Amino acid sequence: MTTKGTMENPSKEEEEAVDSNAVFYQYTEGCSIDRGDGNKLTVAWDDGAAIKATNGASMTYIPDHLHLHLEKQSSVYDLASDYESMVAGGMNPRLAWLIALMRQIVMGVKGVKVLASETVRVGIVTKTVAVHADVVSMLGDLAGAVSNVLQQTLSILAMNSIMLISTGHHYKEDTAMYEKFVTATEFDLLMANLKIPNWKGPIFHDAFHPLDYDWVSAVAYDAGLGIGRKIHGTIATRLSVMPAGTTVLGLVKPLYELISARNGKLATALKALVDVAGNIAAMIRTRPLDFCTHFKRDGTVSRLEEVARFGALVAFMVGYVKKIGIKKATVLQAASLTHILNQNSTAYAKGESAAEAFAPIADDENGIVAYLSGIVNIEFTAINLDEATTTEDVE
Repeated sequence: MTTKGTMENPSKEEEEAVDSNAVFYQYTEGCSIDRGDGNKLTVAWDDGAAIKATNGASMTYIPDHLHLHLEKQSSVYDLASDYESMVAGGMNPRLAWLIALMRQIVMGVKGVKVLASETVRVGIVTKTVAVHADVVSMLGDLAGAVSNVLQQTLSILAMNSIMLISTGHHYKEDTAMYEKFVTATEFDLLMANLKIPNWKGPIFHDAFHPLDYDWVSAVAYDAGLGIGRKIHGTIATRLSVMPAGTTVLGLVKPLYELISARNGKLATALKALVDVAGNIAAMIRTRPLDFCTHFKRDGTVSRLEEVARFGALVAFMVGYVKKIGIKKATVLQAASLTHILNQNSTAYAKGESAAEAFAPIADDENGIVAYLSGIVNIEFTAINLDEATTTEDVE
């Protein structure tokens, strides 16, 4: 009997019958170790493949039967091999078919990248697939429900992106975002109608796990992919998420806007710092996982220490806006604020002091009345509607 570790679960030990043709250990395709007599090992190693497969992320891997299948030369997605692999691994045929179609959609997104460690290279891709009878009946009788599920493909990809950035995982079952998505789209009813049980993990976690983590994380910022307008509204509102450890930067702009509306002089004094914070936030969005506390990459700790310095700016602005009487602004409800304020108590006190030196500035009554009167009495003389109308015939 032999013990074989796998990339999917390196700590797992499983006993299996010795196969003279089997690889003793395989790290990824092209990187394997064969066992000879006694304790002799023969290493076959493709350096490029090893580098691509090494991500340094403490992620939950997926079973072999859920790996992505691509054609060797062209990297075209092989739906047939994916479906057959999932079914052979014990997955419900209807669920396997849906995941294969969802993957087919995502593989059409510009610049999509995959994880070498979760990708299988195959021969010539075939468009003809031998499927279970349940799949045929599903497509024939429930085509509408199938299409409605597929319509949410990019929304699910975007949720994976948001979760990777904020938690370091593709999916956590108790996350409110998923609950709201399922309720808003009636996704659970769709899957019940398709007679597919136990679908949440495979759909929300496994379906797009073989895609490159950095590429997936970029989806949250749309990064030129053009899918921002193709996702459900419950997800679109969360696309501004900052990586775990950098959420302080997301608080800077809304706090600054509260101050800018009440004291222009203080806002001017703060603008340079606010602009720097904005530039750093924009840079982080190009490689969010390099700044995510859940991904311990080289330099992550030092980068996050630099970002944390903006906690003093946030604490100062919070101290100011609260002292002048603002209590219920959305930004003041941020969960991360308590820690930030505890770490920057001096800056918070300085913000409170600034409320006296930079008191809120408001127009007097006469100025407000004059302004409103000007709006009411606007005359539309700047636009000549006759000239603006085209004379070209429309058929």
